[in-house]
Amino acid sequence: MSSESNYCTKLPREFYLNPVLKAAPKLLGKLFVKNTNGNLMAGMITEVEAYDGNIDEAAHTYKGVTERNRVM
Repeated sequence: MSSESNYCTKLPREFYLNPVLKAAPKLLGKLFVKNTNGNLMAGMITEVEAYDGNIDEAAHTYKGVTERNRVM
């Protein structure tokens, strides 16, 4: 690729301040890129799931902290 295009631009920190249900769909098609000692690895996000914390009955954290969800 001869020039950097928009899909190669790092998302700004402010992006992650958006509500989860607004931010998650915007991640589709984005790339995760990792540089380890000059070796680039990348993967495209092709699926997302988003749960709105303790107000979303589908979230593991909906009923509060348990031993199972403590790390969340």
